[in-house]
Amino acid sequence: MEEVMTGLLDQKIAREAADLIRPVILGMMEREKVERKTLALVVLSPHARYGTFINVEDAILHEEIIGQPRQTWETGRTYDAYARGKAAITWRTGMTSREVIESHPHLLIQGDAKYAGSAIYRGIITAASGVEDHYDEMFAGMYAVTCHGLVMTKMKAIKADPAIAFIG
Repeated sequence: MEEVMTGLLDQKIAREAADLIRPVILGMMEREKVERKTLALVVLSPHARYGTFINVEDAILHEEIIGQPRQTWETGRTYDAYARGKAAITWRTGMTSREVIESHPHLLIQGDAKYAGSAIYRGIITAASGVEDHYDEMFAGMYAVTCHGLVMTKMKAIKADPAIAFIG
């Protein structure tokens, strides 16, 4: 198994991004805007290329459960398994799971979920599962954009430091 390369988007930033969006997710749960009170979030390393790694689990940079402890869905699968599956569709195709499910179903393979809930923003792939798929998709999008914003802040500091010539 090849090790996932990390760059400016690392586990620390992925955790910080999840911390920043957690209050919104919990607020939606508390206000009963979503059906369930468990959400699995996952972000893949933007350096993990499909085909290089055996499975999506090897490409995960960070994943966590927000809200109630890990839950099993009616199908017997856990929400984090669904989130990883949604991320895998996007990783494999370069499109959100909704795009594939609704416009390119010929790209689905055996074992793919029929639910949307992934995002891809400037190469950052995220997914969420546990609530309605449109909210899963919203939370995944928030996670991707927040990861990107934090990386941009880190890059700004690197560019401003004349002692740093190369990333590393």
